[in-house]
Amino acid sequence: MTQAQIFPFLVADIGGTHTRYALVEGRDEATGSFNVNQSRVFLSADYDSFSMSLEMFLETLSGPRPKNACIAIAGPVSGDTVELTNVDWQFSIEKLKKRYRFDSLLVINDFAALAYSLPFLPDNSLFEIKPGETNPGETKPGEHSDKGTKVVIGPGTGLGVAALISTGNGYYPVAGEGGHVAIASSNETEQALFKLLRQQQQHISAEDLICGKGLVRLYQLYCRLNEQPVRNLAPDEVTQHALANTDAMCVDALDSFLGLLGSYCGDLALIFGATGGVYLGGGILPQIQPHIGQSQFLKRFVNKGVMRKMVKDIPVKLITHRQPAFIGAAAWLYDHLEGVH
Repeated sequence: MTQAQIFPFLVADIGGTHTRYALVEGRDEATGSFNVNQSRVFLSADYDSFSMSLEMFLETLSGPRPKNACIAIAGPVSGDTVELTNVDWQFSIEKLKKRYRFDSLLVINDFAALAYSLPFLPDNSLFEIKPGETNPGETKPGEHSDKGTKVVIGPGTGLGVAALISTGNGYYPVAGEGGHVAIASSNETEQALFKLLRQQQQHISAEDLICGKGLVRLYQLYCRLNEQPVRNLAPDEVTQHALANTDAMCVDALDSFLGLLGSYCGDLALIFGATGGVYLGGGILPQIQPHIGQSQFLKRFVNKGVMRKMVKDIPVKLITHRQPAFIGAAAWLYDHLEGVH
């Protein structure tokens, strides 16, 4: 397929809070980077359906309408009917393709797209949280210099997880619903918090505590545990009070949030054998970038008993790129059109 047949194409990143769109107008074959333009952000709650927000974006475009598209969604992708996890939207891939006359329409999990972006992200969009070593190997233009399995985790509206597996000729993303696995307490304080939470629910998942609402939930639990009044705080307000040290319950909540995240990331590193590194995404962590390395995160990440030796060598990096899912969706569609997968 020629470049003229491929470009421009549409990419979208649909989350529980925001729906983001952009037009990919070209690719630098030397570096592997994509030329992403005309990006727009909409509040998902402002639209009754995905097609309504898509229509709004298409009306803003200058130039010809794209003939190909890749949509990254916050939810599982299986079959023709797509249902999002944290926003009340569903759609048929085939019907959407026909309605907007796309030659090709791919739908991929948003964290699979984020994982697929990793080999194409520039080094200056990755902030080192923990140094480590990765497996060396030959590279293609735009790829990093390792072939080990990579894991990406991102707390935001929910908690996303995916892995990127080396195939020998490239990479393949593996997505699941890892945010909904059960999570365990690691100390007496967390045991007390979990006991309080189990009065409300029996199953405690990672996403119940390691996301925006989870941070607020931790703050509320600390208030109950210490018999303090509970204020109606949003996630960013809990973070602001914690960083400014203006509310002890917020400080404790953020500390537990990062400790639980560290344990969880270490668990995933062991499950996937993530010798290619652990990458942190989502909307929360870039706002507290300097605080992560000073928290319990690193201690809890490597506290894996007899497997400590394995995880201590695994690097951890924070993704600071503004729209990495666009890059992953663009690379996924481009490789599909080129017959790579």
